[in-house]
Amino acid sequence: MNHCIACFLVLMLPSLDSRELISDLPTEPVLSLEERTDWLIDPSPYRAGVFRGNNADEIILSNGLVRRTFRIAPNLATVAIDNLVTGESVLRSVRPEAQVVIDGIAFDVGGLTGQPNHAFLREQWIDDMESDPAAFQFLRFEIGFPEERFAWKKVRHHSPDVQWPPRGVSLRFDLVPPIKPGIDDNPDESVMISVHYELYDGIPCFSKWLSVHNRTDQKITIDRFTSEIIAAVEHTSRVEDRSVHYPTPDLLVETDYVFSGMDPETVTRYSV
Repeated sequence: MNHCIACFLVLMLPSLDSRELISDLPTEPVLSLEERTDWLIDPSPYRAGVFRGNNADEIILSNGLVRRTFRIAPNLATVAIDNLVTGESVLRSVRPEAQVVIDGIAFDVGGLTGQPNHAFLREQWIDDMESDPAAFQFLRFEIGFPEERFAWKKVRHHSPDVQWPPRGVSLRFDLVPPIKPGIDDNPDESVMISVHYELYDGIPCFSKWLSVHNRTDQKITIDRFTSEIIAAVEHTSRVEDRSVHYPTPDLLVETDYVFSGMDPETVTRYSV
């Protein structure tokens, strides 16, 4: 329960600097080989939590099965995604957390620039990477627990003990429009984009979505958005084109924006 206590501390102290909040987070627990179980049979060792990383600006979202590592300075960015079951590193390049088109203008949401080679990512490069001044900028984060998204009547006889909402942890990042140099150096929260994550106990699964907050007196139009951008390590490296199917990275994406298909590969062809 240590990580749960830390979650409450973060929520109760929103005025503290983000680095101070990170320093109060626990370190990520390390499961020994003997403690590791087949999560499909016994998921109990794998508890989701938010932890501090090796860097003062680093936040880790992990449950012992998957880990996602963020930097919050000089801007918010995912800098690592790791499969802790196989030991694989999924990420080969840093990308924005999302992209949103507002009133016809495209904005990156977070992200870092300056990676010297996008075929692979070295940890020592990250400290030298910079924020794109035209992107939405990190403001704050908040930790909590998954909330019930809709009422669910539990009638499944084979899973009477199922938990709803699922047990786990939530992590929200708030980002604001880019600061205009020489005009106003204070964060402009008139239009704010929140990037929401949930990670659940006992299953290698992240949930992610965006919310846009318009605090102005004028209407804005969200023309288009991309909620997830992952430059993943390729499944295989083929150097010739033989007009055959190229296998995709070992990632499964589920979305409520699915239609016009009868199998996972076709129903998401317009959204993934």
